[in-house]
Amino acid sequence: MKTILVPVDGSECSDRAIDQAIELVQFYQGKLVLLHVIDDESFFIFSDYPSAPINFEAIEILRQRMQVAAAEILKRAKDRCAVLGDRVEIVSQEGHPVDKIVEYANQDEIDMIVMGSHGRRGFRHSYLGSTTHKVAANTAKPLMIIH
Repeated sequence: MKTILVPVDGSECSDRAIDQAIELVQFYQGKLVLLHVIDDESFFIFSDYPSAPINFEAIEILRQRMQVAAAEILKRAKDRCAVLGDRVEIVSQEGHPVDKIVEYANQDEIDMIVMGSHGRRGFRHSYLGSTTHKVAANTAKPLMIIH
């Protein structure tokens, strides 16, 4: 096992997944990839209201704020991995979180995914978070789920 992917969202569960992945990377002398996905559906929250005018300036401001938040989440996650030195890569993408996580995970270089059972939305979606559940259903890569 050489490369482990950890999707991060700044939640406590995500932090626990990072901690577990650090142990695995140290044991296997591998590499860690921290992936944060900016959910681009958030930019179009008004799409359910077709008669409402689209404020593109507001959408761009929201995008910029989410990019700043993503950079902070990734910085904090990378700082948590300081013990690994240069064996940590950070990646930020925009899109649907499940699609982007699965797409990235299915690259040949990724050997395993470690992710939290629930993200920032907590237990609202069911026993197993909807993103984690959908990733598990859509990848053949080994997936370790951390509670």
